[in-house]
Amino acid sequence: MFKQTLVATVALLFISLNIFAQRPEGAPGERPSFTVTGKVVDKSTNTPLEYATISFQGVRNPESLTGGITGTDGTFSIEVPAGAYKVTIEYISFEPYIIERQIVRENVDLGTVMLDFAADSL
Repeated sequence: MFKQTLVATVALLFISLNIFAQRPEGAPGERPSFTVTGKVVDKSTNTPLEYATISFQGVRNPESLTGGITGTDGTFSIEVPAGAYKVTIEYISFEPYIIERQIVRENVDLGTVMLDFAADSL
């Protein structure tokens, strides 16, 4: 009987520790999120590039990676936590567009990003 009570007590202890380890949304110390928007087009034809990839890699923490893709009209709107990021915009057969250090402290509009065709990828 004592052994079962001990096992149950230890199990409840671990479950309660797990519950307290979770950080609720909006907790103190959590970085606020902002929206980064823009449009990706072909530089030579000014045609919107749908499904181009936009990735945000943390400058201080390179393992921190988030991103999204453009819509059919070439626009994107991605929610990103506040911080400094290396932004890479890529599309198949085009040269990637890289912003080495983009600070996000408020909503950011990257404007129209024009990608050049990569002739050497043929």
